[in-house]
Amino acid sequence: MQLIGRRDRRGPPRVGLFGHLGACNIGNDASMQSLVSYIRSQHGDAVIDAMCSGPERVTELYGMSAVALFWQHRFEGRVSGAAAVPLKVVGKVLDTFRTGAWVRRHDVVMVPGAGVLEGAQRAGNQIIFEDRPVNVRYGTASQLAQAGVRKEVDREGILRAIEIEAADLQPCGGTHVKSTGQIGLILVRRCSKIRQDWRVEFVCGGRAERQSGRDFDLLRRMSDRLSCPPEDLPAAIEKLIAERDEHLKGLRSVLQQLAEVRGSAAIQAATRSPGGLRIVAEVLRDVHAELVLPLATEVAKKEKTVALLIHEESGQIVFAQHPSSGKDLQTILKQVLAKTPGKGGGSRDFVRAKLSDARRSVEALEMAKKLLDL
Repeated sequence: MQLIGRRDRRGPPRVGLFGHLGACNIGNDASMQSLVSYIRSQHGDAVIDAMCSGPERVTELYGMSAVALFWQHRFEGRVSGAAAVPLKVVGKVLDTFRTGAWVRRHDVVMVPGAGVLEGAQRAGNQIIFEDRPVNVRYGTASQLAQAGVRKEVDREGILRAIEIEAADLQPCGGTHVKSTGQIGLILVRRCSKIRQDWRVEFVCGGRAERQSGRDFDLLRRMSDRLSCPPEDLPAAIEKLIAERDEHLKGLRSVLQQLAEVRGSAAIQAATRSPGGLRIVAEVLRDVHAELVLPLATEVAKKEKTVALLIHEESGQIVFAQHPSSGKDLQTILKQVLAKTPGKGGGSRDFVRAKLSDARRSVEALEMAKKLLDL
Protein backbone atom coordinates (compact mmCIF):
# COMPACT_ATOMS: atom_id res chain seq x y z
CA MET A 1 0.00 0.00 0.00
CA GLN A 2 1.30 3.45 -0.91
CA LEU A 3 0.47 6.97 0.20
CA ILE A 4 0.36 9.20 -2.90
CA GLY A 5 -1.11 12.45 -1.66
CA ARG A 6 -1.69 14.55 1.43
CA ARG A 7 -2.92 18.04 2.23
CA ASP A 8 -4.25 19.74 5.35
CA ARG A 9 -7.85 20.99 5.74
CA ARG A 10 -10.48 21.59 8.39
CA GLY A 11 -13.40 19.29 9.04
CA PRO A 12 -13.56 15.48 8.82
CA PRO A 13 -10.52 13.93 7.13
CA ARG A 14 -11.13 12.92 3.53
CA VAL A 15 -9.45 9.64 2.54
CA GLY A 16 -9.22 8.57 -1.10
CA LEU A 17 -8.54 5.01 -2.27
CA PHE A 18 -6.97 4.82 -5.72
CA GLY A 19 -6.19 1.93 -8.07
CA HIS A 20 -7.51 -1.24 -9.69
CA LEU A 21 -10.16 -1.90 -7.05
CA GLY A 22 -13.54 -3.57 -7.42
CA ALA A 23 -12.32 -5.37 -10.55
CA CYS A 24 -12.15 -8.91 -9.10
CA ASN A 25 -8.43 -8.64 -8.28
CA ILE A 26 -8.44 -10.72 -5.10
CA GLY A 27 -5.24 -9.29 -3.64
CA ASN A 28 -6.24 -5.66 -4.19
CA ASP A 29 -9.81 -6.21 -2.98
CA ALA A 30 -8.64 -8.01 0.17
CA SER A 31 -6.23 -5.17 0.92
CA MET A 32 -8.98 -2.62 0.33
CA GLN A 33 -11.42 -4.40 2.65
CA SER A 34 -8.85 -4.51 5.44
CA LEU A 35 -7.98 -0.85 4.94
CA VAL A 36 -11.61 0.31 4.89
CA SER A 37 -12.40 -1.72 8.02
CA TYR A 38 -9.40 -0.23 9.83
CA ILE A 39 -10.20 3.36 8.85
CA ARG A 40 -13.86 3.05 9.85
CA SER A 41 -13.01 1.44 13.20
CA GLN A 42 -10.15 3.77 14.15
CA HIS A 43 -11.24 6.98 12.40
CA GLY A 44 -15.02 6.83 12.30
CA ASP A 45 -15.38 10.46 11.23
CA ALA A 46 -13.28 9.98 8.08
CA VAL A 47 -15.03 10.37 4.71
CA ILE A 48 -13.83 7.65 2.31
CA ASP A 49 -14.30 7.50 -1.44
CA ALA A 50 -12.50 5.86 -4.35
CA MET A 51 -11.19 6.34 -7.87
CA CYS A 52 -11.04 2.81 -9.21
CA SER A 53 -11.56 0.31 -12.02
CA GLY A 54 -14.89 -0.98 -10.71
CA PRO A 55 -16.73 2.01 -9.19
CA GLU A 56 -20.15 0.32 -9.30
CA ARG A 57 -18.91 -2.73 -7.38
CA VAL A 58 -17.01 -0.62 -4.81
CA THR A 59 -20.13 1.46 -4.15
CA GLU A 60 -22.24 -1.69 -3.80
CA LEU A 61 -19.82 -3.42 -1.41
CA TYR A 62 -18.76 -0.51 0.79
CA GLY A 63 -21.51 2.09 0.37
CA MET A 64 -18.99 4.76 -0.58
CA SER A 65 -18.86 7.19 -3.46
CA ALA A 66 -16.63 6.01 -6.31
CA VAL A 67 -15.63 7.31 -9.75
CA ALA A 68 -14.07 5.49 -12.69
CA LEU A 69 -10.29 5.27 -12.88
CA PHE A 70 -10.40 5.93 -16.63
CA TRP A 71 -12.62 8.41 -18.46
CA GLN A 72 -13.45 5.96 -21.27
CA HIS A 73 -14.94 3.54 -18.71
CA ARG A 74 -18.37 5.00 -19.56
CA PHE A 75 -18.04 3.75 -23.15
CA GLU A 76 -17.16 0.12 -22.32
CA GLY A 77 -19.21 -2.31 -24.40
CA ARG A 78 -20.58 0.47 -26.60
CA VAL A 79 -17.59 1.58 -28.67
CA SER A 80 -14.93 -0.69 -30.17
CA GLY A 81 -12.54 -1.00 -33.08
CA ALA A 82 -11.28 2.13 -34.84
CA ALA A 83 -13.86 4.33 -33.11
CA ALA A 84 -12.29 3.53 -29.72
CA VAL A 85 -8.84 4.89 -30.66
CA PRO A 86 -9.65 8.63 -30.49
CA LEU A 87 -11.57 8.06 -27.26
CA LYS A 88 -8.48 6.49 -25.68
CA VAL A 89 -6.33 9.43 -26.79
CA VAL A 90 -8.79 11.95 -25.38
CA GLY A 91 -9.16 9.84 -22.25
CA LYS A 92 -5.44 9.86 -21.51
CA VAL A 93 -5.35 13.64 -21.64
CA LEU A 94 -8.49 14.07 -19.54
CA ASP A 95 -7.41 11.45 -17.00
CA THR A 96 -4.32 13.48 -16.12
CA PHE A 97 -6.48 16.43 -15.05
CA ARG A 98 -9.24 14.26 -13.55
CA THR A 99 -6.77 12.39 -11.33
CA GLY A 100 -5.01 15.56 -10.22
CA ALA A 101 -8.28 17.29 -9.32
CA TRP A 102 -9.53 14.20 -7.48
CA VAL A 103 -6.32 13.89 -5.43
CA ARG A 104 -6.46 17.57 -4.38
CA ARG A 105 -9.89 17.06 -2.82
CA HIS A 106 -8.44 14.65 -0.23
CA ASP A 107 -6.26 14.86 2.85
CA VAL A 108 -4.80 11.42 2.20
CA VAL A 109 -4.85 9.23 -0.92
CA MET A 110 -3.87 5.59 -0.57
CA VAL A 111 -3.23 2.81 -3.09
CA PRO A 112 -4.34 -0.54 -1.61
CA GLY A 113 -2.76 -3.57 -3.23
CA ALA A 114 -1.47 -7.09 -2.86
CA GLY A 115 1.71 -5.53 -1.46
CA VAL A 116 0.08 -5.82 1.97
CA LEU A 117 0.25 -9.62 1.73
CA GLU A 118 3.76 -9.45 0.31
CA GLY A 119 4.81 -7.24 3.20
CA ALA A 120 3.29 -9.61 5.75
CA GLN A 121 5.07 -12.55 4.11
CA ARG A 122 8.37 -10.67 4.12
CA ALA A 123 7.99 -9.68 7.79
CA GLY A 124 7.08 -13.24 8.79
CA ASN A 125 10.06 -14.70 6.96
CA GLN A 126 12.36 -12.16 8.59
CA ILE A 127 11.28 -13.43 12.03
CA ILE A 128 11.83 -17.00 10.85
CA PHE A 129 15.32 -16.23 9.51
CA GLU A 130 16.23 -14.66 12.85
CA ASP A 131 15.36 -18.00 14.52
CA ARG A 132 13.70 -16.34 17.48
CA PRO A 133 12.91 -18.56 20.49
CA VAL A 134 9.30 -19.67 21.07
CA ASN A 135 8.60 -19.69 24.80
CA VAL A 136 5.76 -20.94 26.99
CA ARG A 137 4.42 -18.48 29.59
CA TYR A 138 1.88 -18.97 32.36
CA GLY A 139 -0.30 -16.45 34.15
CA THR A 140 -3.82 -15.32 34.92
CA ALA A 141 -5.93 -13.56 32.31
CA SER A 142 -5.14 -10.17 33.85
CA GLN A 143 -1.41 -10.90 33.99
CA LEU A 144 -1.35 -11.94 30.35
CA ALA A 145 -3.38 -8.86 29.41
CA GLN A 146 -0.80 -6.65 31.11
CA ALA A 147 1.93 -8.49 29.19
CA GLY A 148 0.23 -7.54 25.90
CA VAL A 149 -1.50 -10.79 24.93
CA ARG A 150 -3.01 -10.53 21.43
CA LYS A 151 -6.30 -12.25 22.29
CA GLU A 152 -7.71 -11.89 25.80
CA VAL A 153 -9.46 -14.94 27.28
CA ASP A 154 -12.34 -14.75 29.73
CA ARG A 155 -11.32 -17.71 31.89
CA GLU A 156 -10.31 -18.17 35.51
CA GLY A 157 -7.10 -19.68 36.85
CA ILE A 158 -3.67 -20.05 35.33
CA LEU A 159 -3.55 -19.89 31.54
CA ARG A 160 -0.89 -21.04 29.08
CA ALA A 161 0.39 -18.65 26.40
CA ILE A 162 2.93 -18.95 23.64
CA GLU A 163 5.39 -16.12 23.05
CA ILE A 164 7.50 -15.44 19.97
CA GLU A 165 10.19 -13.12 21.22
CA ALA A 166 9.37 -9.47 20.42
CA ALA A 167 6.70 -10.52 17.96
CA ASP A 168 3.62 -12.22 19.42
CA LEU A 169 1.97 -13.45 22.61
CA GLN A 170 -1.30 -15.37 22.60
CA PRO A 171 -3.10 -18.04 24.66
CA CYS A 172 -2.65 -21.52 23.22
CA GLY A 173 -2.56 -25.06 24.60
CA GLY A 174 -1.16 -26.77 21.51
CA THR A 175 2.23 -28.11 20.48
CA HIS A 176 4.73 -25.59 19.15
CA VAL A 177 8.21 -25.40 17.66
CA LYS A 178 11.15 -24.43 19.85
CA SER A 179 12.19 -21.57 17.59
CA THR A 180 10.83 -19.80 14.52
CA GLY A 181 13.58 -21.20 12.32
CA GLN A 182 11.97 -24.65 12.54
CA ILE A 183 8.94 -23.35 10.63
CA GLY A 184 10.89 -22.81 7.44
CA LEU A 185 10.19 -20.36 4.62
CA ILE A 186 6.62 -18.99 4.35
CA LEU A 187 5.09 -18.71 0.87
CA VAL A 188 1.67 -17.03 0.54
CA ARG A 189 -0.35 -18.78 -2.18
CA ARG A 190 -3.65 -16.96 -2.50
CA CYS A 191 -6.24 -14.83 -0.79
CA SER A 192 -9.96 -15.62 -1.21
CA LYS A 193 -13.16 -14.07 0.08
CA ILE A 194 -15.28 -16.22 2.43
CA ARG A 195 -18.59 -14.43 3.06
CA GLN A 196 -17.55 -11.27 4.95
CA ASP A 197 -14.00 -12.43 5.70
CA TRP A 198 -10.84 -13.22 3.74
CA ARG A 199 -8.86 -16.46 3.84
CA VAL A 200 -5.11 -16.31 3.30
CA GLU A 201 -3.60 -19.63 2.19
CA PHE A 202 0.11 -20.34 2.56
CA VAL A 203 2.65 -23.15 2.68
CA CYS A 204 5.87 -23.31 4.63
CA GLY A 205 9.03 -25.32 5.08
CA GLY A 206 9.57 -28.19 2.65
CA ARG A 207 6.13 -27.68 1.10
CA ALA A 208 7.07 -24.08 0.22
CA GLU A 209 10.23 -25.33 -1.51
CA ARG A 210 8.31 -27.95 -3.51
CA GLN A 211 5.55 -25.52 -4.45
CA SER A 212 8.10 -22.92 -5.60
CA GLY A 213 9.70 -25.59 -7.81
CA ARG A 214 6.33 -26.45 -9.36
CA ASP A 215 5.56 -22.77 -9.91
CA PHE A 216 8.88 -22.23 -11.63
CA ASP A 217 8.39 -25.28 -13.83
CA LEU A 218 4.93 -24.02 -14.83
CA LEU A 219 6.30 -20.58 -15.67
CA ARG A 220 9.14 -22.12 -17.67
CA ARG A 221 6.77 -24.27 -19.73
CA MET A 222 4.46 -21.32 -20.36
CA SER A 223 7.44 -19.18 -21.35
CA ASP A 224 8.64 -21.84 -23.78
CA ARG A 225 5.17 -22.16 -25.23
CA LEU A 226 4.74 -18.41 -25.73
CA SER A 227 8.41 -17.81 -26.68
CA CYS A 228 8.99 -15.10 -24.10
CA PRO A 229 10.84 -14.74 -20.79
CA PRO A 230 8.81 -15.33 -17.58
CA GLU A 231 8.67 -11.61 -16.75
CA ASP A 232 6.90 -10.95 -20.06
CA LEU A 233 4.19 -13.58 -19.51
CA PRO A 234 1.49 -11.17 -18.20
CA ALA A 235 1.82 -8.95 -21.29
CA ALA A 236 1.91 -11.96 -23.62
CA ILE A 237 -1.22 -13.44 -22.05
CA GLU A 238 -3.06 -10.11 -22.20
CA LYS A 239 -2.17 -9.88 -25.89
CA LEU A 240 -3.50 -13.39 -26.52
CA ILE A 241 -6.74 -12.60 -24.70
CA ALA A 242 -7.19 -9.41 -26.73
CA GLU A 243 -6.56 -11.29 -29.98
CA ARG A 244 -8.97 -14.04 -28.94
CA ASP A 245 -11.69 -11.50 -28.14
CA GLU A 246 -11.16 -9.78 -31.49
CA HIS A 247 -11.32 -13.06 -33.39
CA LEU A 248 -14.44 -14.10 -31.48
CA LYS A 249 -16.07 -10.81 -32.36
CA GLY A 250 -15.25 -11.39 -36.03
CA LEU A 251 -16.53 -14.96 -35.83
CA ARG A 252 -19.86 -13.84 -34.39
CA SER A 253 -20.23 -11.25 -37.13
CA VAL A 254 -19.67 -13.88 -39.82
CA LEU A 255 -22.02 -16.34 -38.10
CA GLN A 256 -24.72 -13.68 -37.94
CA GLN A 257 -24.45 -13.09 -41.67
CA LEU A 258 -24.52 -16.85 -42.28
CA ALA A 259 -27.57 -17.19 -40.02
CA GLU A 260 -29.45 -14.57 -42.02
CA VAL A 261 -28.76 -16.34 -45.34
CA ARG A 262 -29.32 -19.85 -44.02
CA GLY A 263 -32.40 -18.81 -42.06
CA SER A 264 -34.05 -17.32 -45.14
CA ALA A 265 -33.43 -20.51 -47.12
CA ALA A 266 -34.69 -22.70 -44.24
CA ILE A 267 -37.94 -20.75 -44.00
CA GLN A 268 -38.57 -21.17 -47.71
CA ALA A 269 -38.09 -24.95 -47.42
CA ALA A 270 -39.88 -25.29 -44.07
CA THR A 271 -42.49 -27.96 -43.46
CA ARG A 272 -45.95 -26.66 -42.61
CA SER A 273 -47.89 -28.13 -39.71
CA PRO A 274 -51.62 -28.91 -39.90
CA GLY A 275 -52.20 -25.62 -38.11
CA GLY A 276 -50.37 -23.65 -40.77
CA LEU A 277 -47.13 -23.10 -38.87
CA ARG A 278 -43.79 -23.20 -40.67
CA ILE A 279 -41.50 -25.52 -38.73
CA VAL A 280 -37.73 -25.40 -39.22
CA ALA A 281 -36.56 -28.55 -37.44
CA GLU A 282 -32.99 -29.69 -37.89
CA VAL A 283 -30.11 -31.44 -36.18
CA LEU A 284 -27.15 -29.27 -37.20
CA ARG A 285 -24.04 -31.20 -38.21
CA ASP A 286 -20.56 -29.99 -39.11
CA VAL A 287 -21.30 -26.38 -38.16
CA HIS A 288 -19.99 -24.14 -35.40
CA ALA A 289 -21.99 -24.41 -32.17
CA GLU A 290 -22.26 -20.61 -32.04
CA LEU A 291 -24.43 -20.68 -35.17
CA VAL A 292 -27.40 -22.32 -33.41
CA LEU A 293 -28.56 -19.25 -31.47
CA PRO A 294 -28.46 -16.61 -34.25
CA LEU A 295 -30.00 -19.06 -36.73
CA ALA A 296 -32.93 -19.83 -34.45
CA THR A 297 -33.39 -16.12 -33.75
CA GLU A 298 -33.47 -15.29 -37.47
CA VAL A 299 -36.03 -18.00 -38.21
CA ALA A 300 -38.28 -16.87 -35.35
CA LYS A 301 -38.50 -13.33 -36.77
CA LYS A 302 -41.05 -14.51 -39.34
CA GLU A 303 -44.72 -14.75 -38.39
CA LYS A 304 -46.18 -18.20 -37.76
CA THR A 305 -42.67 -19.73 -37.71
CA VAL A 306 -41.02 -22.06 -35.18
CA ALA A 307 -37.35 -23.10 -35.05
CA LEU A 308 -36.36 -26.41 -33.44
CA LEU A 309 -32.58 -26.62 -33.67
CA ILE A 310 -30.14 -29.00 -31.97
CA HIS A 311 -26.37 -29.02 -32.44
CA GLU A 312 -25.34 -32.66 -32.84
CA GLU A 313 -21.75 -32.47 -31.52
CA SER A 314 -22.53 -30.50 -28.35
CA GLY A 315 -26.18 -31.41 -27.70
CA GLN A 316 -27.03 -27.70 -27.53
CA ILE A 317 -30.78 -27.03 -27.99
CA VAL A 318 -32.43 -23.79 -29.09
CA PHE A 319 -36.19 -23.63 -29.65
CA ALA A 320 -37.59 -20.26 -30.75
CA GLN A 321 -40.84 -19.01 -32.27
CA HIS A 322 -42.57 -15.87 -33.44
CA PRO A 323 -45.16 -14.86 -30.80
CA SER A 324 -47.90 -15.34 -33.38
CA SER A 325 -47.14 -19.08 -33.47
CA GLY A 326 -48.99 -19.59 -30.19
CA LYS A 327 -47.05 -22.60 -28.88
CA ASP A 328 -45.59 -23.03 -25.38
CA LEU A 329 -41.95 -23.92 -26.01
CA GLN A 330 -41.12 -23.97 -22.32
CA THR A 331 -43.59 -26.81 -21.73
CA ILE A 332 -42.34 -28.65 -24.82
CA LEU A 333 -38.74 -28.41 -23.62
CA LYS A 334 -39.66 -29.80 -20.19
CA GLN A 335 -41.30 -32.82 -21.83
CA VAL A 336 -38.29 -33.34 -24.12
CA LEU A 337 -35.83 -33.19 -21.23
CA ALA A 338 -37.98 -35.60 -19.23
CA LYS A 339 -37.24 -38.24 -21.86
CA THR A 340 -33.79 -37.14 -23.01
CA PRO A 341 -32.11 -35.71 -19.87
CA GLY A 342 -30.41 -32.32 -19.92
CA LYS A 343 -30.55 -28.86 -18.36
CA GLY A 344 -32.08 -25.66 -19.62
CA GLY A 345 -35.06 -23.34 -19.57
CA GLY A 346 -36.47 -20.13 -20.95
CA SER A 347 -39.81 -18.54 -21.78
CA ARG A 348 -42.89 -19.42 -23.77
CA ASP A 349 -41.30 -18.18 -27.03
CA PHE A 350 -37.63 -19.00 -26.49
CA VAL A 351 -35.76 -21.78 -24.67
CA ARG A 352 -32.18 -23.04 -24.50
CA ALA A 353 -30.83 -26.27 -23.10
CA LYS A 354 -28.06 -28.81 -23.37
CA LEU A 355 -28.51 -32.56 -23.52
CA SER A 356 -26.55 -34.67 -21.05
CA ASP A 357 -25.88 -37.11 -23.92
CA ALA A 358 -25.41 -35.37 -27.28
CA ARG A 359 -25.87 -38.70 -29.05
CA ARG A 360 -29.60 -38.42 -28.34
CA SER A 361 -29.99 -35.25 -30.40
CA VAL A 362 -32.06 -36.92 -33.14
CA GLU A 363 -34.33 -38.55 -30.55
CA ALA A 364 -34.88 -35.19 -28.80
CA LEU A 365 -35.72 -33.44 -32.06
CA GLU A 366 -38.23 -36.10 -33.12
CA MET A 367 -39.97 -35.81 -29.78
CA ALA A 368 -40.17 -32.01 -30.07
CA LYS A 369 -41.67 -32.34 -33.56
CA LYS A 370 -44.33 -34.72 -32.30
CA LEU A 371 -45.22 -32.35 -29.48
CA LEU A 372 -45.77 -29.65 -32.12
CA ASP A 373 -48.11 -32.01 -33.99
CA LEU A 374 -45.73 -32.17 -36.95
